[in-house]
Amino acid sequence: MLPSTLDRYVHAQSPIHRLDARVKIIVTVLVVLSNVAIPDGAWSALLLAWAFVLLVNHVACLGLTYSARRSCSSRCRSSLPCRGGRSVNG
Repeated sequence: MLPSTLDRYVHAQSPIHRLDARVKIIVTVLVVLSNVAIPDGAWSALLLAWAFVLLVNHVACLGLTYSARRSCSSRCRSSLPCRGGRSVNG
């Protein structure tokens, strides 16, 4: 794994960027725990959680596609064929 995979900081002046780091960590943990607690098949709750992520991205001036690109980047790279014709993982 490349060091930049987990360490992608986007410099911006937004209300989210100005928040104290402890607040951001607590909110992140709460979002993760709430998503883990969502029962299978509760699609409306999952859509609400995704809408929350998109709202935070918008307030942080990251753009609405930032999370989609970040969440797809590792999974898409692992399934794409590399130069030798094999997948990156295999």
